[in-house]
Amino acid sequence: MADRGRIPADLRRRVDHATGDWKERFITRWLGEQLAGAHPATLSDDRRDELRNVWGLTELEMGRCLALLTQTGYGQRPAPKRRRDRSHGHKLAGELAHVNGVLPRALALRAPTTANTHATQPPGRGVDRWGEISCDTLLRAKHLGMLAALFGAWRYRTDRDDPAGYLSAGKLAFLLQHHRYRGGRDLAWVYQTLVELETVRLHADVDLGEEGHASQAHAIPEGPLLTIEHLLDGEWLSLEDYAAALGDDTAAGRCGREDTLRIIPAAWVRHEITREDRAPVFLHMGVWRSLRPFEQRLYAFLQGQRAVSGGIYFFLGDPDRFTLGLAERRLDRCAATVREALTNIARHDKRYAAPPGRVAFQEGNHGRADQRARRFPSFTVFVTSGQPSSPTVIARGMKSQARRPVAIRGLSRRLAERITEHDVDVDELDADRLAAAGEQAARAEAAERQRAIVQAYAASRLAATQRAAAARSPRAGPDPPPPRAGP
Repeated sequence: MADRGRIPADLRRRVDHATGDWKERFITRWLGEQLAGAHPATLSDDRRDELRNVWGLTELEMGRCLALLTQTGYGQRPAPKRRRDRSHGHKLAGELAHVNGVLPRALALRAPTTANTHATQPPGRGVDRWGEISCDTLLRAKHLGMLAALFGAWRYRTDRDDPAGYLSAGKLAFLLQHHRYRGGRDLAWVYQTLVELETVRLHADVDLGEEGHASQAHAIPEGPLLTIEHLLDGEWLSLEDYAAALGDDTAAGRCGREDTLRIIPAAWVRHEITREDRAPVFLHMGVWRSLRPFEQRLYAFLQGQRAVSGGIYFFLGDPDRFTLGLAERRLDRCAATVREALTNIARHDKRYAAPPGRVAFQEGNHGRADQRARRFPSFTVFVTSGQPSSPTVIARGMKSQARRPVAIRGLSRRLAERITEHDVDVDELDADRLAAAGEQAARAEAAERQRAIVQAYAASRLAATQRAAAARSPRAGPDPPPPRAGP
């Protein structure tokens, strides 16, 4: 039979303890041999009559023997493992072991981000090392991580003639979240981030350098993504149409599909990460998901720099503070934030880890002849020659500690440990009940996903409306002077 359960090792003792009638004992043990582990409730009517006629039993006697067999625990499925004991993510880890994050050097070095969770306004226009940059979207480290994962999957695609890359939301959640894919909330976070990336408006010009020519490798002509689509019933839909399908319950309960996302990077991105004379920026996703948001942004910034004499030198002038999202006016606090982030990066990445007897980075000019850095905090980050970016043992086992009170850290884990486990009853394993519970969970997950997409689109439209209203309104200022009277 298809569905087989547990056969008690002491079935004879349990049957003898349940009844004193020797005939019922014998027939019950014989039924256990015939069912071969199948639950008595799964017997069909024809099979039940066939077994009953072997011994000439009445329907009442047959029902009593099957009830005794059920009472001994025969045919029951073992209780399912707890979620934390099911080894979730092992299959994804094998499939995605070769996928590294890839970013164009311009995005890794110039994309202005913020780690302020309370920020609501985009940076607008600013100036960095290479020239003027305008960004009408509030970017965070998660957007760079999502782009790196998408471009990495696109770069490692099997069909080189296809301009699109294929991935699933579960794979993105595994690459970007810590340790493993956890549930529907992570999928909603993935879809919300994708919608925000679809509406990114980013442009960066390049000034003439010291040699009199502009570095085109640092130019950002437009947004990084051209198309993001979702597969539904063999048809590729935009995220907005997919959210409408979720709202109509036409896509509820769909699960188990692979590579349901299709992304096409912008033409300049495809050109930059495939040119042989341009080296893209590689991010190890194992290191990335073990770091905090600002540490992730600084990690991408360091990966985009070229090491000179075994070290990467930078100072916190206005251009780099604009890029890294350090809005704090006090330079000592900015330096403290960078100092803590560099310490955690050195603990989680072998490339920046300090060898025995040495330090991972130094603060100060250290003989540099850069006159601009004298009044700004400066850092020299030492790198291990020939060592690519890879996670340390600490990065594989834990996430970087957050800058928050100790009493709050691990609160979710301690609350989860308080939840007591309960035994699974036979009724809870009923096929109809399991199907209803699975459908209910799938519909709840689809509703959460649809809500995340709709909210992201609504926030994008509101921001566009506010920008348009600000552009139409006259600028406040003093009245112009009256015209001068003629002679």
